[in-house]
Amino acid sequence: MAAPSPAYQVVKNIIYKRTPDLKLDTDYRVKTHIPMASKAWIPHRW
Repeated sequence: MAAPSPAYQVVKNIIYKRTPDLKLDTDYRVKTHIPMASKAWIPHRW
């Protein structure tokens, strides 16, 4: 899998600097939705 291009990183940094709420929202989604999806897809062991 190819690494993200430097231009993509620059654009992402600009977007994050201009809209910190977007980064917070993204972090929130990563921290909540991914674990929830993992719990839904991975069989419970207890």
